[in-house]
Amino acid sequence: MAGGTYLRSTPALAAGWPQAAFAAKAVNQVLAALYGRTDAIENPAISLNAPYQAENGALVPVEVSTTLPRVQSIAIIVDKNPRPLVAVTKLSGSEPFTGLHIRMSETSAVRAVVQSDGQLYTNTKLVRVTVSGYGG
Repeated sequence: MAGGTYLRSTPALAAGWPQAAFAAKAVNQVLAALYGRTDAIENPAISLNAPYQAENGALVPVEVSTTLPRVQSIAIIVDKNPRPLVAVTKLSGSEPFTGLHIRMSETSAVRAVVQSDGQLYTNTKLVRVTVSGYGG
């Protein structure tokens, strides 16, 4: 079975598009819109692979995987972006992995939020940005 990823920068016509989550301007608003709760627990079982420093914030590679059981979704959030939610991948029996290039406006924590067995888990990594991916 395959999973599906919703990307903020791509127009989506699919049913179930989490519009309120992508419109949110703070991490807690994103979590509330996506999951109806904000109590994500730090968990080292989530592997968040991103560079220590990104020369260009317009193209930052990020990969997330986990050994947690029964993963339902993986969200990638950039705390200091104007719209923090970058992507959410819904999983249905597939490998708990997602990878993409994201845009970052400035140095920020990049946060992976994994929904597993009805619980929310998170891991973060600070990524330093040399040149903003939002111009100016």
